[in-house]
Formats: sequence, C-alpha cells, structure tokens
Amino acid sequence: MEIQAANIPLCFTCNEKVYPLEKVETSGKIFHKQCFRCLQCNCVLRMETYTFNNEKLYCIPHFKQLFIAKGNYEEGFGFDQHKRKWNMTNPSNDIFSE
Repeated sequence: MEIQAANIPLCFTCNEKVYPLEKVETSGKIFHKQCFRCLQCNCVLRMETYTFNNEKLYCIPHFKQLFIAKGNYEEGFGFDQHKRKWNMTNPSNDIFSE
C-alpha cells in the first residue's frame, strides 16, 4: 500500500508533513508529537496535560500561571480586555443623557 503525499496533513506548528505514527490531533489541528509543546516552557505535552487557548499550546501549570498573573484571559495572554471595547469614544452620543 502506497501513501499518497497529497493526503498527508501538515503540522500546525512547523508546517511539515505529519505521518500517522507521529500525529497528535486536537481542536481540529494536527501536530507532530515533538511539536506538541508548551509555548512558555517548551515541555512536550500529553493529551491530559495541555490547554489550547487562542491557537497556542500551554501546559496546565503555565496556563494557570498566565491566567492568575493578570486575573483574566485577555491580559494574561497578551490581548486587550473586552471591557475597553465597550467604552464609548464620544460621550456626547450617550443614549442615557438628557
């Protein structure tokens, strides 16, 4: 049986071909086992020791550490807080003012 190169998926991390024996799949993404690593500490992850947030892999301890450091997901992972997007840019257009 011959494997056709066109059907071989690419690793989400390194963009190289991933063959069945080296494949990890989660959240619709495919990784090499050796590319399935924490973004913070670079440790190789297992299915029971990872989290996938904003298309980034973290080990559970570093995910918790980043979350606790800022107290919310947005700032902990380098994004603007959603509450800032709710602030009005032109207070004179306030629908509650008389």
